[in-house]
Amino acid sequence: MDSELREELARVARPVVPWPEPYRRLLERARRRRRRRAGAGAAALAVVVAAVPLLAGVLDRPGADPATPPGASEFQPAAPVNDPLARRLLDSPTRGNLAGDRALVDRIARGYLAARTELLVDPALDTVRVLLAHDLPNGRTVVVAFLDDTHALLRKAVAAPGASVPELIDRTSTPLDPDPALPYVTTGINMLGVVENATGLAPAGCLAETSVDGRLTDGGTVVRTWQLASRDGLIVRGPEAVRERWRFSCDGVVLYTGPATGIGRELPRPDASAVPADVPAGTDPTIAANAGRELTETLQVNGFAATPPRVVWAGRIPGTADDAPPAVLVAGCWSTGGCAAVLQVGDGRMDQSDVFVPWQTGVGRPDLVTAQIPNDERHILVVASRSATRAELRDTAGRVLASGTLDGGVGRLARPARAVATIAVYGAADRPLTTMPAVLELRSRQFGEPLVWSR
Repeated sequence: MDSELREELARVARPVVPWPEPYRRLLERARRRRRRRAGAGAAALAVVVAAVPLLAGVLDRPGADPATPPGASEFQPAAPVNDPLARRLLDSPTRGNLAGDRALVDRIARGYLAARTELLVDPALDTVRVLLAHDLPNGRTVVVAFLDDTHALLRKAVAAPGASVPELIDRTSTPLDPDPALPYVTTGINMLGVVENATGLAPAGCLAETSVDGRLTDGGTVVRTWQLASRDGLIVRGPEAVRERWRFSCDGVVLYTGPATGIGRELPRPDASAVPADVPAGTDPTIAANAGRELTETLQVNGFAATPPRVVWAGRIPGTADDAPPAVLVAGCWSTGGCAAVLQVGDGRMDQSDVFVPWQTGVGRPDLVTAQIPNDERHILVVASRSATRAELRDTAGRVLASGTLDGGVGRLARPARAVATIAVYGAADRPLTTMPAVLELRSRQFGEPLVWSR
């Protein structure tokens, strides 16, 4: 089973390579829990699922005997409650479609209070408040707060539909750091690393909105419409949530706008429609297919409207060695004039040591696309019309910060330390061809749309 789990994690984690240490700790935790639970077949599978939040940052006690109580130094530090909005969240009534079942809510509160040591929660946090109790078709979700007068910890559990309180406690993750309280945005992930649900929780009375139709304009800005999800600061979704962007606001102040998955999580791999059609001759089909899927997935996880990917350019990055891995740039464009892109170098195989992070995002227009070069923070790739011979990066005052030649419209430009405002492209005899606002902060993989999280 260990080898099968390793292979499946490697497949779904593309392009991120699972680190050996978390994987070892995952297996150790699973083995310890098997010893504790006497290992019935169904329970063994549940153990693996419960252990998987480790890949998203779960604190455990490596090598510890599960029968030994943790010392005071091993309790997770609680976060100070200094912000009035954080206090509003903690004082909010229980929400969710199970909130009306007071007997259940009381059992959850009593169960978690008794389980503080098991969950590495300092017993000095002597109050438990159930912030969320909700059933989805694919599982039961609870969010609880452990608190005293000055500090708090939030924990989330996702278990089977109708799960009992002990089952919820057994499926409660322990994040490495205290969770942000404004708002609480978190996901449930199955044993393959795929998001199964997402929860967003802001103070009661705040607005919660969703969007799935983001599009880039030819000026590099993002336009989208928002749909009201709740006037009570709550969104709970199943797997469909990973295709949404969320926004929470309280008293007119935006607390969060970003992916429903918080920082972005793995989606089920897109279907064949994500593979670019009409791949040009000479283009590596595997790299083109991977780049198309990465673009489709990244658009989905950031709440953008679907757009079919197409191959914009294929070859080796200019200025690299003759034996450098081949690369493919794919883009999807909207009627608003803008395009989102992914540049992939190499085929993304786990054993390809010369390409650690095989892809990066890009932005542009049908006649000009720029992208951060994977594993090269000092350069960007510029792909313009074939008649383009030179490109410039300029600051807000129009001063040239960097310039480079384009061969057939393609070139690698040095990325200056100063902020770039525009990209200008020239043809023969330095004839101006086009100018585009620059959106070079590409490593967020949100296509220039900022993440707002008050945390």
